[in-house]
Amino acid sequence: MNILLIGDTSNRHNWGCRATSFQLRSLLQEAGTLTGSVDTSFLTDPVEPHLSFSRREQLSRRPANRSGLRSAMFDSVSPLLFRARPELIARFKRMVDLMGPDDLNPMADAIAEARIFPHIAAAIADADAVFINGEGSFLKNRGVSRFKMLFAYVARTRFGKKTAIVNHTADLRSPALQTLAEKVYPVLDDCLFRESYSLTQARELRLNPKAEFAADCAFLFDPISPQIFGQVAGRTDYLSIYPENATGFDPRHPYICVGGSSAYLESENAFDRLRHGYEALCERLMRHAPVVMTASSYPDDIILRPVARKLGLPFLGLATPVQQATDVLGNAAAYVGGRWHPSILAMTGGTPIISFSANSDYKSRGINNLAGLDQPTISSFSIDEAFPLIERIIADHLDKGEALRGKIRERVEGLRHSCRRTLRMLD
Repeated sequence: MNILLIGDTSNRHNWGCRATSFQLRSLLQEAGTLTGSVDTSFLTDPVEPHLSFSRREQLSRRPANRSGLRSAMFDSVSPLLFRARPELIARFKRMVDLMGPDDLNPMADAIAEARIFPHIAAAIADADAVFINGEGSFLKNRGVSRFKMLFAYVARTRFGKKTAIVNHTADLRSPALQTLAEKVYPVLDDCLFRESYSLTQARELRLNPKAEFAADCAFLFDPISPQIFGQVAGRTDYLSIYPENATGFDPRHPYICVGGSSAYLESENAFDRLRHGYEALCERLMRHAPVVMTASSYPDDIILRPVARKLGLPFLGLATPVQQATDVLGNAAAYVGGRWHPSILAMTGGTPIISFSANSDYKSRGINNLAGLDQPTISSFSIDEAFPLIERIIADHLDKGEALRGKIRERVEGLRHSCRRTLRMLD
């Protein structure tokens, strides 16, 4: 069976994007031949302007043959937008940004007739099944949300392919996004949500009778054992991942990982104030255990790197391999932050989380539910107002120790098992 993945995020400067796409592609390869994967990062706004090189420049250096296939760990299908002129990329973005429910069928016809996105149309035609990786992109009427819904609709209604949207949070409280979902979700062969709030909303709206929960594929990662990690990570320079340096803590003793939040993506004007908040937070947390700073996405890097430098804290940055990040997070005494995937990677080792707000409360509340932790979500923009609460939760988690870690690991085992539902459309 030939399988196409739309929403391949494995090239992103984001631990979670890479983690999910790696495990999702591995699952799909178990079930058939992954003939291609479509990268939708051209629709992400903004294009990470603070990196030393832009994503577009990086991708434009990738070799590609005339068919539009590029070779990496897996063959991937790209619509060649990254090698197009900037004005052409902008036009495609505007096209999707302006797409409403009434545009769905005209655009579907245009794709089926190869008048727009011809390389993706060809990839769909060659596939037996199409999987849409939703992740956390179905919210706030974002262009990438509509793009993925559009191609799910095209694959099912114009090409007759088995089609599923999987591995996703869908916060459809945006009226425009909900109206589009009401046209797209009913035609799907499967629809799997990664937390309970999206699933509840989908069922209340009766979007698809097959709607069900399946855990995020990032739960399939597994950290190194504490005993081996203590030996391995203690070696000279092991955690120095250029240009970062996470040396300076002893993994044989308790430490706390601190991260950022997806809520910061469009809040650059608040970065200075946030740095002050994180600095004070880390100083208070260090009363309980050493702190390791983790920046899993570029806004976190901009906020947290200066704090780590000022306080002399170990710092894990964007270049950290996902497995290595899992080893650090999964062996921590606690993870404090508002990132969905780092929270998951922490939980795989039994690490309890203290959840900050995210770009959707479906994610921040949902991750606490998955962890089985009855605790409030801390506002990512008011950390300094919650110091006493954060310290109380931390102290409680540390006090419960291995008993709590064992309960979290037990829950993770069940969540890992549910990841297999991702493939059920192919049964």
